Amino acid sequence: MAYKMKSKGELFGINEELSTYDKPVFENLGDFSSSYSVLDSIIGSIPGSVGETSVIAILLGALILIFTGVGSFRIMATANVHNETDPCGWKKRPMGGLARKSTIINENKADGYSLLIADAGNLFFKKNNISPGVTMETSKETAKTIVNCFNSIGCNAFSPSSHDFAGGYEFLKSLEDEANFPFISANIFGKYGQKIFEPYVIENINGKNIAFIGITSKFVCEGIIV
Repeated sequence: MAYKMKSKGELFGINEELSTYDKPVFENLGDFSSSYSVLDSIIGSIPGSVGETSVIAILLGALILIFTGVGSFRIMATANVHNETDPCGWKKRPMGGLARKSTIINENKADGYSLLIADAGNLFFKKNNISPGVTMETSKETAKTIVNCFNSIGCNAFSPSSHDFAGGYEFLKSLEDEANFPFISANIFGKYGQKIFEPYVIENINGKNIAFIGITSKFVCEGIIV
């Protein structure tokens, strides 16, 4: 299959014809099975990076999983995107990139799978502290681009983590306002202990309820409590 990459500006209009790649963006999770399994639920609850990355704990009914299954659908998850929109550049095994993500999602849909798509945090910034000025402004614009792309690609749940607050609490909430997907966290609170995100979201797929719960590792950030 041919490699084709759109410019960052064109990523705002992501659709089925955005690009084509022969390697999936979700390589860090390995090959997907044709239907959901107990093993998939275990993989879904493993932290991506202890100490910084949010964990999305996927709660599934054990009896449903063991005795009846949940039909032909797939859960796809990313984490530690770190403000990147393009592939990582490693020629032997390129990973990441919003266009590649769009491609593999569209291919799975074309194959007849129902999809649940999640991101486990450290999406919008490269690190916890970004230099002010041009670097910060560029990162913020890229973060806005990522939200617009996720709106087009599709996302069922996003659990913020430490890097996502690098632009400040108010900026992250402004991204949430622009997003058509839910920001969830069960253990990030405002400075007075108030809830600032919904703790979970429940999706119904193939007649089964699937819960995503946002949980982040502990970190320090002004104006919030973890």
